[in-house]
Amino acid sequence: NSYNVFEILISWVRQHDVWYLDEVVSRLILCLLPFLTLLSYRQHQLNVALRNNEATILGLSRQNELILNSAADGIFGLDKSGKITFINPSAVKMLVTTRSHMMEQPYQKIIYQKTETVVPEKIDAISATFQNDCGHAGENEWFVREDGISFPVEYTCTPIHQNNQFAGAVITFR
Repeated sequence: NSYNVFEILISWVRQHDVWYLDEVVSRLILCLLPFLTLLSYRQHQLNVALRNNEATILGLSRQNELILNSAADGIFGLDKSGKITFINPSAVKMLVTTRSHMMEQPYQKIIYQKTETVVPEKIDAISATFQNDCGHAGENEWFVREDGISFPVEYTCTPIHQNNQFAGAVITFR
């Protein structure tokens, strides 16, 4: 604490018979200079590491974006409330929509339910994933495009985990 530092400084001044303020300040600076130099060097090292980490994160982000943009299958992600958080260009094209229009929309908007064949016990693969935190596949299912036309799909829904907790799901379809 500061009281102890002050006492040490007074004791040091008395031991060395230094009574002039300029001598005290000069000796104090000489004592602190190595520490300040070390502090400055450590700050430089941390700044370099931070810049390297930022470059790595940016590179990984670009790589992930390239992968999503290059995939022929439609891919979209859901948060834990079932709203769309990302969608790749293939999914946008198949759903005849825009990325901005799909963001934050509930996934139910694109799941087609045939009213005459709905079986109460049967739930879609996405709902099943949300219910039991396991991946599911949907075969012979239908998605609905923005213009209202439905089309057949096969899809998989896989849970996303963050810190060992369910955080949403990713859906790939064709």
